[in-house]
Amino acid sequence: MFTVFNGGKALGSKVKFARFYIIMNLKVQDVNTDANLVYYKISAAIKKAITGHKLGENGFRANLSGSYYNALDTVNDSFKLLEDAINSCDVNTNERKVLTIGINADSQSNFIEEHGRYDIEGPKNLYDQTMLADYFVKMAQDHPLLTYIEDPFAEGDVLGY
Repeated sequence: MFTVFNGGKALGSKVKFARFYIIMNLKVQDVNTDANLVYYKISAAIKKAITGHKLGENGFRANLSGSYYNALDTVNDSFKLLEDAINSCDVNTNERKVLTIGINADSQSNFIEEHGRYDIEGPKNLYDQTMLADYFVKMAQDHPLLTYIEDPFAEGDVLGY
């Protein structure tokens, strides 16, 4: 698993999630799959998408680890870029998903304690725990490559978990 985008409230990104990951799901029996080649293919596809974006590489500011600041406007834009990059690599099949997507929702930083709600899409649309859980379920349905959600609820939000 490696980080593609860093964002969230702490970095001032429009996208509230702290990280988007690419997960390489190789198994022992995948002896014919070169993990380095898959990594280079997905990295090149992501870089191509970023350089082709209206903000270019400067807008996405790569860091030393190779991950980018998430300069996209929405969560769906982030998924689209990653899904398109994965699809361009031709490593996933209907039977086997070698590359999938993970997120760190960092819900703690989006939790408004006095309201007991989450600011995911702006202060006019605050989510309670049930609404946020439904949001994650819908996201997983809309983006079948999403296989990992880290920190979906704030610390101590027993009802959310």
